[in-house]
Amino acid sequence: MKRQKGEQNKLLTGGDSLMAYETEDQETQYCFPDINSSCVKGKRFRHGYITYLFVSLLSAWTVFLNLLVIISIFYFKKLHTPTNMIILSLSVNDLFIGLIMPLEAIRLTETCCLYLRIFYVVHQQVKVINSLMKGGKCVMKSSMKRKSESKAALTLGIIEETHSWPMRQRIMETQFCFPDNNSSCVKGKRSSHGYIIIYVFVSLLSAWTVFLNLLVIISISHFKKLHTPTNMIILSLAVNDLFIGLVMPVEAIRLIETCWYFGDTFCAIHVLFVSFLVSASLSNLVLIAVDRYVAVCHPLQYPQKITISKTLMSICLSWVCLSAYITAFVIYNGYFDFSHRTDVCYGQCSVMMSLSWTVTDLFMSFIFPCLMIITLYLRIFYVVHQQVKVINSLMKGGKCVTEGLVKRKSESKAALTLGIIVTVYMFCYIPYYLYVLTVISSTTINVLLLLLYANSGLNPLVYALFYPWFKRTAKLILTLKIFQSASSLINILTQH
Repeated sequence: MKRQKGEQNKLLTGGDSLMAYETEDQETQYCFPDINSSCVKGKRFRHGYITYLFVSLLSAWTVFLNLLVIISIFYFKKLHTPTNMIILSLSVNDLFIGLIMPLEAIRLTETCCLYLRIFYVVHQQVKVINSLMKGGKCVMKSSMKRKSESKAALTLGIIEETHSWPMRQRIMETQFCFPDNNSSCVKGKRSSHGYIIIYVFVSLLSAWTVFLNLLVIISISHFKKLHTPTNMIILSLAVNDLFIGLVMPVEAIRLIETCWYFGDTFCAIHVLFVSFLVSASLSNLVLIAVDRYVAVCHPLQYPQKITISKTLMSICLSWVCLSAYITAFVIYNGYFDFSHRTDVCYGQCSVMMSLSWTVTDLFMSFIFPCLMIITLYLRIFYVVHQQVKVINSLMKGGKCVTEGLVKRKSESKAALTLGIIVTVYMFCYIPYYLYVLTVISSTTINVLLLLLYANSGLNPLVYALFYPWFKRTAKLILTLKIFQSASSLINILTQH
């Protein structure tokens, strides 16, 4: 009897210690909750999104100002001095620091690496046994305690398997974005290989998009012969695609992890910025279509109607109008009023809008611009077809082809090239906008969004295939020959 009471007292004492351990364990939050050997997550103050907002503004400020310094020293020949070359090197270094600030902020603020996550393998059954002991479901004898930990874990794991495997399986399979908040969103499940492949693909796509569009921007900015109205619109499109390449990593985290770790304010800013960039791409294509229509269908009026100053004003006006529209769209749908939002779970950043706004946005942001582009290009291709017939008939008759006809043929070729850009855009964007009208799986949505972002990396490829000047400027930039005196005055359009 005394022996039994002694064992009961030991069990009670052990139970108290387990309860104390459980309370302490609940207060401690790990980066990966089901691995107690992972790092302990730091406790942030309640309004942690302020940190992210500050770092985002600091990053944008750093990138913008250093980009101004880089372009200034690149472009103005009087600044091509040894001292300024060192300043240029420092600015490039500071630019890259600004680009990695958001990722570094995640690491420092969260004290956990929440991106580029690779699935881990649970290598000990001991963790399962400890959870069973805390729940009081299994009691081990003192003799079993003296055995090796791995053997005890295996034995009790088999016992638990027969009793509560279904319930434990559901608990293990369900992972929340924020484990200490059961009202948060459920984290998506993917294989470790799937995580690695998708993250590597998005990283390469982002680097590819930024690099090629930066080549386009430097080419058109540096070489004076490329300062034409059409190229100003291409420059605007390249700047837009460059920003899409920069936001790809953040967007990839949202799509792959299915969780948003950066707070509500940054979510609203992210939705605002991405929506603006997507709409601005189509706006630039509308301007390209108008430019080519006037150049091909009204060639005599083109120099008077389409000038560089008018083109730049049109680009700025379109960006301002888009900013006003997207801001109204985001505010009207409640993206800055987080206290009254019930349409999303905690840890989700997605676009949820009413039916009226869905129809309005679909018409204003896609259907109307696309109809305008298609109408203009149908007219362009009809006129091009007629001009080609005239040129071919003159050449067959042995008549001299005038300079005006040659110029029209060149304009027609440019229209065809930019028409290919529009076609690629339609191919990448139409599936996404069809999704707005239907309900499909999250996997399909992610694929369509990645296809949409991939369009920004395809446009420079079209320039490389159909614009000889882009190949020449890229070669001069990569070989650093643009630092030579008077390099901006090179006639890049006729150089062989």
